[in-house]
Amino acid sequence: MPSTATTRNRLEKQAPGENEDTWGERFNDNFADLLDAALDGMEAFTLSGSKTLTDEDFQPDEARKRVLNITGGTGGTITIPNLEKVYLIRNGSTGKLTITTGSGTSAYIAAGAVEWVFCNGSDAVYRAYQRRVPRFTSTDTTITPADDGGVVRSTSSAQRDFTIATEATSAWADGARIEVYGAGSGAIRIMGTGITLTWAGSTGTRTIAAGGRGVLERNGSNDWFLSGSGIT
Repeated sequence: MPSTATTRNRLEKQAPGENEDTWGERFNDNFADLLDAALDGMEAFTLSGSKTLTDEDFQPDEARKRVLNITGGTGGTITIPNLEKVYLIRNGSTGKLTITTGSGTSAYIAAGAVEWVFCNGSDAVYRAYQRRVPRFTSTDTTITPADDGGVVRSTSSAQRDFTIATEATSAWADGARIEVYGAGSGAIRIMGTGITLTWAGSTGTRTIAAGGRGVLERNGSNDWFLSGSGIT
């Protein structure tokens, strides 16, 4: 009976009595070393366009490794095998990453972000939501994909403008979400040229009073919803 591959990481399962004289070497090369790569191995590459990760039974490949380190490029799409698998992905490119099996649900990672994603083996890829360290500012600022999953707080005694970066300048991930707080005595004005900002059924620039709280959620390209308290 020939060897068979494990389902997720394609390690060699040898049949009973097989490869009697070469079992140790095959175990080291086709199981132990590949398992080591599956647990903590890293695949580093630049990306400008699309890439399908290699996946080979009993052989070193790209898809088996736990960490994908995108070191540069303009971003794009990474196609992974449709298998139950967890990846830690660093997006060091200047654009958004799309992680997909080629169909079903995709996960999106903003430029500069490091995110966990997992595939359920049924053509669905999900991104783990990570809450980031709050960012404090006493000046006008631009809200960018680096703030996705985090909190931006104004500590100013004067009104400050928080401008949402447009898709033309920033690669926002689908489902991006940012919390905004007025931690100082000044209000916050939420705005953005070329941005549609919807609050309570109407669109336009909105003001969050001192002590108020807003939640920005991306609905589509340059399309944002705002909810919260102290908003006019």
